[in-house]
Amino acid sequence: MSIYRATVLSIQAHHTDFYGTTVRALIHALDISDITWIDNVTTYSPHIREQFPTDTIHDIIGRSTAQAMVIYPTTRYQGNPDRRFVVIDFTDYPILVDKVYHAPECVRCMAMQRYDPKLPASDYPRLDAGFFSTNVYYPAERQLEENKWECLPPPPYTGTIDQLFFGGTFQPRSPQRQVIPLLQPSPDVRLVLSTMFPANEPGWNRMTGSRPYDYHDYLAVAGEHRAMLALEGSSGFCYREFDALRMGMPLIMSPWRFSSRMEPLVDGVHYLAAQYDTNLELFAERILRRFNEIRHDQALRDRIRRNGQQWFERNCTIPHITENLTAWVEDAFATTPPLT
Repeated sequence: MSIYRATVLSIQAHHTDFYGTTVRALIHALDISDITWIDNVTTYSPHIREQFPTDTIHDIIGRSTAQAMVIYPTTRYQGNPDRRFVVIDFTDYPILVDKVYHAPECVRCMAMQRYDPKLPASDYPRLDAGFFSTNVYYPAERQLEENKWECLPPPPYTGTIDQLFFGGTFQPRSPQRQVIPLLQPSPDVRLVLSTMFPANEPGWNRMTGSRPYDYHDYLAVAGEHRAMLALEGSSGFCYREFDALRMGMPLIMSPWRFSSRMEPLVDGVHYLAAQYDTNLELFAERILRRFNEIRHDQALRDRIRRNGQQWFERNCTIPHITENLTAWVEDAFATTPPLT
C-alpha cells in the first residue's frame, strides 16, 4: 500500500496544464494511489478567510477555491490514523494555506506561486514561499509517462521588432504596474493590454475578455520583439518572467528576490534588473535605460537570453519541480512526529 494519500482541489483528473501536469507527476513520483479529486469551480475571492471562519479542516479543504494539493500519510500510529498533512497551494494568493496553516495537523505548507513580504518567517516558519509559473503551455492530450513531462517547444525568438514588449493587465494592486501609463506613449514600447480596463482611463486600448491571441500565439508575438518587460502581478511576480526565460528572450524585471529553493538569477547574466521606485518617472527611465543597453547589441542579447534559458532548464522543468517537491514532502513527514 502507498504511504501517502492525497486530496487535489480545482482540477479534473485529466487536466493537463502546468498545475495538472505537476500534480500528476508528483502523484506518480510519490506513488499515491488513494486520491480524492475535488473540482471546485467557485469564484475566486481574496477574502476567502472571511467566508468560513469556524469550519473544520475537512470543510475548509472541501470548500476552498484554491488550486491546491493536500497530502497525508497512510500510516497508523499507536493504532490510530496519522492526522498530519502538508499543503501545496498553487494559487497566486495562498487561499488554503492561509486557512489551515495554524492547524496542529498541518506539518508544512508551500505557496508555489507567491513571494510575499507580508508572510515573514517569524510568523509562518513552516511556509515555503514558492516560485513557479502556471502558464507553461502543455498539449491537450498528455499521457503521464515516466520522465516524459516536457512541455511543447516555445515559439522561436527572433527579436526582429526594435521594441520592448509588455503584455498583461493594469492591476491596480500592483505598484509596479502604475508605470504603464508612462510607458504607453513611448514608441520604444509595445503594450498588449488584456482584460477590462476602466472606461475613464485615458490612452488605454480597451479590450474585453482575454488576450487577442491564444497563449502560443501570444508568445510568438512577444518573441518578435527585442526584449520582454515583466512587472509584478497581484502577488510578488508574474508568469512573464518564466515565459521569457523559457523562450530564451531577453528579460527586464525588478531585481530577483524569490525563493532560495532556486538558483538566483544574476543581473547582467540571466536578465536585466530595473529597480522599482515610487517615483514612477524614474522607474520608467530605468526600464528604458536597461532596454537601450541591449537593443542594438546582439552579442549581449544572445548571451543573456542563452544564460536565462539554461537557468530555466535547470530550475523550472517538470522533472526538476517533481524531484524538488518529492523531497520536500518526504522531509516534512520524516522530520515531524506522528499526530493521532
